[in-house]
Amino acid sequence: MRLALAGSIMLLTLSAAAAAPMRFEHAGSTGNCPGCSFVSGIGEITDDTPAAFRDFMVSNPQAEKRLRLSSPGGSLLGGIALGEMIRAGGYATEIGTTLPFADGSVTSAGTRGSERSPGICASACAYAFLGGVERTIDVGSKIGFHRFYRESATAQPTARLFTGADLDIEQRTAAALVLYLLRMDVDPRVAVVASEAAPNEMRWLSDVEASSLRVSFQPDKWQPWRLEPYKGGALAVSESQDRRIKMVIGCSRRQGTFMTLTDDTSAAMRQWFSQLRTCAFNGAHPVLGRQVNPDQVTVVPSSVGATIRFRLPGRPADGAPPTLFEKGGPDYPNACTATAYAGTTAGFGAAVSVAMRACFAD
Repeated sequence: MRLALAGSIMLLTLSAAAAAPMRFEHAGSTGNCPGCSFVSGIGEITDDTPAAFRDFMVSNPQAEKRLRLSSPGGSLLGGIALGEMIRAGGYATEIGTTLPFADGSVTSAGTRGSERSPGICASACAYAFLGGVERTIDVGSKIGFHRFYRESATAQPTARLFTGADLDIEQRTAAALVLYLLRMDVDPRVAVVASEAAPNEMRWLSDVEASSLRVSFQPDKWQPWRLEPYKGGALAVSESQDRRIKMVIGCSRRQGTFMTLTDDTSAAMRQWFSQLRTCAFNGAHPVLGRQVNPDQVTVVPSSVGATIRFRLPGRPADGAPPTLFEKGGPDYPNACTATAYAGTTAGFGAAVSVAMRACFAD
């Protein structure tokens, strides 16, 4: 399993047992169940795997853009090229294998009907997985990284085998991996984590590590509330994993408690928030358990979209959720809740409690 870079041969290995080259096929159910159909990619990643995936995409333009990977690894160069192709094609990625349906049913494309089952995605596969625009690790599935290395070095670990040019290539290989992580918007600390495992070991990520390093990635998923220092005080902050939507709660010594919502998904949010400002059945917005009148709501453009700011008449009510513009609730017409922001309660109480005690000077 090799990476060829400027004449260098680098390896990523999970086990000595050779797997069959990765094969792509339609899998999942044959009905109209959203997300139940997907593309299955099982086997070793070789230098030819990106071409095989390209051929599959060309031959199956209507295939579900969700690629489910299960692989012990393979060619690092092939894995990175596959990841780039996955990103360019707008595919989401999953980690897990598939099991055929007991009744032997097939998909509309004539391939086996199957259901999701846990699997592994290691070494080169892990880098391919990072190409997904959305990345999900099934419960029970595992993703692992380790160092790249030369086969000759593992065969003779104490021998003096490398020239200065060889070491230069290895440094450029490491830099190329970090640049790939940055292009995929993954925390570059993944390279550090990978370096923790020797060539014959594997560094498996926990669910918490995968999320914090942006290896697993759900763009709209709200991240736990945290504290950020601000002007001698502190703010409670939560944002979506893609960092395009953010909630902030705090208090200033002069103006009191406030909550802001920034949505940078579209410039259209500037007009939308302006409409929402006065859109409520009872003429007020329920925010953190308080009723906020429109004259205490301001909208300002942000870097791409807009920020709406609510000035609360008091501190947040105990147990009030961070939800804004709740769908199906009694406070808003349906036309006002085309975009709802549920937020998260993870870390909410503790972060807001500290922020309310650490009002900043303004």
